[in-house]
Amino acid sequence: MSLRIVNWIKWFIQNNNWKDEWLESLVVQVRFLEQSLEYHLLGNHLFSNAKALIFAGIYFQGDEPDKWYQSGMDIIEGELSEQVLSDGGNFELSPMYHSIFLEDLLDIVNIHQACKRDFPDSLISKIAKMMEWLECMCHPNGEIAFFNDSVLDVAPTLVELSNYAKRLNIFPNDCTRGQITHLQDSGYIRVDTKNLAVIADIAKIGPDYLPGHGHADTLSFEMSLFKKKIIVNSGISTYEPGSERDRQRGTRCHSTVLVDYVNSSEVWGGFRVAR
Repeated sequence: MSLRIVNWIKWFIQNNNWKDEWLESLVVQVRFLEQSLEYHLLGNHLFSNAKALIFAGIYFQGDEPDKWYQSGMDIIEGELSEQVLSDGGNFELSPMYHSIFLEDLLDIVNIHQACKRDFPDSLISKIAKMMEWLECMCHPNGEIAFFNDSVLDVAPTLVELSNYAKRLNIFPNDCTRGQITHLQDSGYIRVDTKNLAVIADIAKIGPDYLPGHGHADTLSFEMSLFKKKIIVNSGISTYEPGSERDRQRGTRCHSTVLVDYVNSSEVWGGFRVAR
């Protein structure tokens, strides 16, 4: 970092006006968020809204922040039962979004612990189960499988999330995977032998009312041999609607059979799915 930038930061911190102006701006943003929660999108959008309300409610003091906090916690508790399946998977069935969601949960536990505030025990049990699911959906090198909207270097890695959880004294349940692991509610199967790992998709495309991150990847699989990835789906590079987004969501970009050049699910419009 250059000396000029360091000096600018020092000036910014020492300036008498910046903090009050920043806090006032933050309050305005939280008030706007409270009136604009993304119920029209649901899923990870609404969950992130709730997380912001919780953080603001803990940071500020008074009746209004208490209301923000309670509103955020009410949403979180409702969404946990909706978005986390009984096998630990996030209901959008994307390992990348699962990891993002898991980090949000860890952040919520973290701020509660740091501020010595109570939080529901269900958070810990959900996190532990989600960690188990993520381990199943990663290759032996620790990288996530590319099912639905997933790519590397967007969400924290399995190792980063595991270390974060350990710092909060959260650990996955003790369980030994067999040669075949069936994540029944999510719809994925993992097969492990001495030198081979296969992760296969027999899942539905996603929640019926929220398939925006779904791909036409039914019956696709990824495989590692001697801890090296050999067969993978393509992953994603764009969310911009258009031919490239359609191509990457289409069946031909996944390691499965393409029959008569027709996608296994009708993906369209960037974040839409028909039949």
